[in-house]
Amino acid sequence: MKVWLQHSDFTEEEFALDLSSTLRMIEDTDWLAELAELEKLARNNEEHCLPGLGIDHPKNRILHVCPNPSGAMVHYHYPKKVMGLFNTQKSRTFENLHQEQVVKFVRAIFNEDWAAIENYA
Repeated sequence: MKVWLQHSDFTEEEFALDLSSTLRMIEDTDWLAELAELEKLARNNEEHCLPGLGIDHPKNRILHVCPNPSGAMVHYHYPKKVMGLFNTQKSRTFENLHQEQVVKFVRAIFNEDWAAIENYA
């Protein structure tokens, strides 16, 4: 699966990873250092974005995990039909997710269990 690590200065690194390697990357990345760099860029009025890890599924779905000290924010983009006829892109954002839920979402996108993400309340 195509996975990317997005830094707060908009640079990114792309990888082709399996599920276990992706989970390991989420766990092994120094997110506090990434967030410190974000704060530094913001203080200096430089362009910045939330650091995170993205997963680009070949079936036109993206899961973007942005860890923070209280858990993680996750963006999920997926295709949807409007009135059964027109293709469109829909997205959901989940805030303050605990690590266990992030792992469930990552597993879900690798296993094509779309309902586990789309129906999460």
